[in-house]
Amino acid sequence: MESRLRTILLFALGMLSCVPAGALDRDLTLTQFNHRTWDQRDLAPTGVESFAQMSDGTFWLGGRDGLSAFDGNRFDPLRAVEGQNLPSTKIAALLAASGGRLWVGYKSGGASLIKDGHLTNFTANEGLPEGCVHTLAQDHDRAIWAATDGGLARFDGTRWQQVPLGNGAPVLRVFVSREGTVWAVTANAVFARAHGESDFALAFEREYPGSARGMAQAPDGMLWLSEQDHGVVLFDPLRRDIKPRRLFANRQIDSLLIDRDGTLWMTGDRLQRVVLPTDGSIAGDLPVQEFDQPQGLSGHLTGGLFEDREGIVWAGTTSGIDALNRGNVVKLPLPVLEGTEKTLIAGDAGQIWVSSSRGALLQIDTDGQRSQIHASSFTAGTRTAQGAIWFGGPTGIARLLDGRLHPTPLPDEAAGHDVNAMTADRGGVLWISVDGKGMFRFKDGHWLEGLPANLPSEPALAAVADDRGDLWFGYRDDRLARITGDRVQLFTAADGLATGTSTVLHAKGTDLWVAGEKALMHFDGTKFRKLVPITCQPFVGIAGMAAVGDDLWVFRSTGISRIDSWSQYRGGSGDAQVTCKTYSAFDGLNGSPQDRRPALIRGTDDRLWIATGNGISWIDPLRIVPNPLAPLLTIKTVSYDDTYRHPVQGMELPPGTTDVQIRYAAWSMTVPERVLFRYRLDGLSKDWRLTSGERRAEYTNLGPGHYRFQLQAANEDHVWNEVGATIHFVILPKFYQTWWFRGLCVLAFVVLLLVLTRIQVRSANARLRARLEERMLERERIARELHDTLLQGLQGLILRFQSVAARIPAQEPSRAMMEKVLERADDVMIESRDRVKDLRSFNGGSGDLAQDIAATGRDLLIDARTQVRVAAHGAPRDLHPIVREEAFLVAREALTNAARHAKANGIEVDVFYDRAALRVVIRDDGNGIDPLILRAGGRDGHWGLLGMRERAKKMRAHMNIWSRVGAGTEVELRVPAGLAYRTPVRHSRWFPIPDHRAAADTRDLESTKES
Repeated sequence: MESRLRTILLFALGMLSCVPAGALDRDLTLTQFNHRTWDQRDLAPTGVESFAQMSDGTFWLGGRDGLSAFDGNRFDPLRAVEGQNLPSTKIAALLAASGGRLWVGYKSGGASLIKDGHLTNFTANEGLPEGCVHTLAQDHDRAIWAATDGGLARFDGTRWQQVPLGNGAPVLRVFVSREGTVWAVTANAVFARAHGESDFALAFEREYPGSARGMAQAPDGMLWLSEQDHGVVLFDPLRRDIKPRRLFANRQIDSLLIDRDGTLWMTGDRLQRVVLPTDGSIAGDLPVQEFDQPQGLSGHLTGGLFEDREGIVWAGTTSGIDALNRGNVVKLPLPVLEGTEKTLIAGDAGQIWVSSSRGALLQIDTDGQRSQIHASSFTAGTRTAQGAIWFGGPTGIARLLDGRLHPTPLPDEAAGHDVNAMTADRGGVLWISVDGKGMFRFKDGHWLEGLPANLPSEPALAAVADDRGDLWFGYRDDRLARITGDRVQLFTAADGLATGTSTVLHAKGTDLWVAGEKALMHFDGTKFRKLVPITCQPFVGIAGMAAVGDDLWVFRSTGISRIDSWSQYRGGSGDAQVTCKTYSAFDGLNGSPQDRRPALIRGTDDRLWIATGNGISWIDPLRIVPNPLAPLLTIKTVSYDDTYRHPVQGMELPPGTTDVQIRYAAWSMTVPERVLFRYRLDGLSKDWRLTSGERRAEYTNLGPGHYRFQLQAANEDHVWNEVGATIHFVILPKFYQTWWFRGLCVLAFVVLLLVLTRIQVRSANARLRARLEERMLERERIARELHDTLLQGLQGLILRFQSVAARIPAQEPSRAMMEKVLERADDVMIESRDRVKDLRSFNGGSGDLAQDIAATGRDLLIDARTQVRVAAHGAPRDLHPIVREEAFLVAREALTNAARHAKANGIEVDVFYDRAALRVVIRDDGNGIDPLILRAGGRDGHWGLLGMRERAKKMRAHMNIWSRVGAGTEVELRVPAGLAYRTPVRHSRWFPIPDHRAAADTRDLESTKES
């Protein structure tokens, strides 16, 4: 960018010696062009002879260095398309045709068509005449025409068809007018083919046979044709008897262009510009402005001229390319003011007066006319409220009256010192600040004595009178003084002033702006507020300010900035966050602010005048022409792993791609450095990223998936292309990133979890079974100990007591008592043997759980009027003794509760020998259980429900009790198969298999009603 800034030049087109100063009309004299060049320092191609701009904005240049695309930021040479090289690097013609087609014609012959990233070459084998392709054109039927050394040819969509023309001479130019007529120019004649006709007719014979490199149509419909060393001819294409007129007969003209404003541009030995009359009347040769390398062209012209979509005129040179665009900043051609310090004062009717440090005083009119007065060197000046103009300098002060200066010497103590600032109050008193000496007052030809009390004695650096008549003076160290009548009011940092040294003051209405080395602040009469820009550079080093309408203009080293609609910021608190737009060297501003303040003033016609080290420029705030065209956008490449691909919607990137770089371009050539971009990547983030300058987006650590890249851009006036450009692409996954692989992983994890769960359950069951076995072994050990010790010992005692009793006489009362004791001992012995037997194994009867439950039901319901049904489902299995015992006891408790408390008429007991578990279900139709009692675990003092739950918990069984008042009760006991059955249950490795045989084996063991 630095090199580009270095090559930004402004052309003052009224400076040429061939036209006397002031002889041109206002439009020609003051029309200013912002001229920019790109040369080899910017890697620009040289020898460009042809330009083309596609409908998507892509800007192509062709010449001796080949074909290049340019987006205002960088040049991208195109040598090959999808690996296929262009036939030649010497390009003579380019054409941006409809349908996104780019046609390329070569000096050595042949043509190429580039469309959608594909290259198709045409030679004589496809019907294209041999020799250089001079020009290409597209008619209203979208047919392509080629003017070649071998004749004229038309492309029918697949092949070229040669068109007979005259005697087969080379065709130098083919052009399609607005009426649809196809014009062909040979060395000797001009031929025409009207739209809808099939044959060419001779239009006229050329007076000077030879080269014809340029043809254009003016807004009035007239056609212009260059004839190299013989100027140009123009003719009416609608006349039957065409009579060409010759202009500029003595000028060398190679190519020409008529832009959208009706300005004629011509190339030859220099670049030439002619403003054509708007009414189409041309009486003779028109004024010509011309410039060459001394005026800033990058090199000798090579003949190529082109106007792009924004109205910028492009020219190719031997060293690069040049662009000329109408600018908003106009530089005046005043060499006498260059390199000098200038004092600017607004005159009447839009005029200004400029005093230079070299002793010249110039009056500059609105039409660029100037007159000069020789005067002393002035360093300050002012225009009073009454319109009087005063200047001041080391030799004194002077009033400008009737075009003459009326001087007055400074007081003796101030003589020889520069005047820092001047202003005047409403009473006509002139206030002068003299460097190093302080403040002085002047009125009616006399210097006044004394100053108001409290006014700083040091000289002020800036002075201004506001619309109320108050005087303001700026000093160093955050100090500001206001004089209202005879009263002086001082403002310091304690009042919020934070500008440092106040160098520039500007007042309008009730507003005062104070600019210093640190900040720009606004004073509304009560408080100071700092202005903080959010869309341009900080407000430091300000050299001048001016308010025009509701806008405030600020001039500093980075350019002149406009703060729009100042009134919207008035009255707030805290810092004022302001939006602004800056006009800089890119817009034609030539140079940095001069050291003398102020360097910006407002003329009486609201034009702003700017003093830089390079001269004087002006900008008209009321006639600024914004750029209404949003940038056109193109996504150029999508790259990954050093592989660059032409973007195609839905393109697939290879598996494992993580880093993607997307290059894009925006075509807005007015100020390409100020193009703003915003983009986002759907699939990664929904937030827009704002950037400028850089024309690529980089993403890292992307995963497989679908992505959509969206791009938008805005020009220098913030006109956004919100449609933008979009590219969809897919990053393919590696096998381990696919959904089916992830699904298999999830499935494998689930299966592993199930297996681990099953292992854990089996382990827990095994531990519980081990504890049950330990309990059984402990019971058997206790039973053995009781049998072998206690019972055997007790048996021995009984036998000895029997022997003792036998020796007691029968009639003795003690014998009868002994025998009764022995009978009781026998009963205890029998009962103890039964208990020992129970410890060894549950003595529930038959060993079948269902039958034992049925027998218990009969025993418990002898006196009840209750019907009991007990059924077994499935093949009976050998149950673990403790499980059988606990299950039986739970069932017995449930039957007891149903018989004693529920007053049930019917009880059903189902025993299920399932593969997964042993289930015992007891249902009754009794009164049910109160939910409060059920949640509490039973009534106070009753332990039936609690005991049932404890037994279930002890063997890791699940017990559910469902009951509702008046609807009966259902108790379900479920014991896992691994705990309940002695022998393991055979089942599927992964999932249980229903036991249809067992499920079909259902037996009603008991269906009885006791009375």
